[in-house]
Amino acid sequence: MAWLRWCVVFAVGLFALTASAQAPQKRVALIIANSAYQGERVLENPARDAELVRAALAQAGFTVRVAANLTQQQMTAELQRFRRDVEGAQVGLIYFAGHGVRVGQTNWMLPVDFRADEVKQDEDFELFAIAHRNMT
Repeated sequence: MAWLRWCVVFAVGLFALTASAQAPQKRVALIIANSAYQGERVLENPARDAELVRAALAQAGFTVRVAANLTQQQMTAELQRFRRDVEGAQVGLIYFAGHGVRVGQTNWMLPVDFRADEVKQDEDFELFAIAHRNMT
């Protein structure tokens, strides 16, 4: 996963170089770093990855908000806030570090209060996780 982290940092850096020659733009980013899942061992990478991406985005002129270890309700609230923040922006970016799963054609971000034992069928993910399609 280290290569993915560096690819993201490289891409943001490249974006910063090409965008710096353009007129000032409103750029906003939301970084969600979930690592303390209930009943699971704490993940080491999300906080570290979030800090690397935050630093790169800040250097690229983004206004960055970082949120960590969010429940489903908190993730939903952060995404709603991001929707308001991104209004009038030329660039909006969401970076998620944590557990995720693909079910059918949908990618799901898992909040720290996700309970796999409560998912009985694919449709139950709508009750306990955040769909990628719901982010914009």
